[in-house]
Amino acid sequence: MSLSTQAQIIPTIILGAEETHINLKKLKFSKYLRGLVLPLPLNVLPLPAKWKIVFLKPISLPFEANKINDSELCHELASEIQEDMQKNINKIVSKRGSGYF
Repeated sequence: MSLSTQAQIIPTIILGAEETHINLKKLKFSKYLRGLVLPLPLNVLPLPAKWKIVFLKPISLPFEANKINDSELCHELASEIQEDMQKNINKIVSKRGSGYF
């Protein structure tokens, strides 16, 4: 979408949301729908958890809008952004220590 609109991408990391539910099991329905996995939560209401939202440096893509049809380029860009976000997640998680922000 960023390529087609020539808008910046603002990578956003949200940590803590995954701690609001305790999952007993993952139910796999891949027999019926490929790749469908649903969690089976222990709790119905979400548990209290501290969330941390981090906005990373905006990314401007130096490509023209017609590059949206280049699937290899789009995949490469997405992989680079995902890798950068994962590095930042790992850094934030290593700093938080006991699980609290």
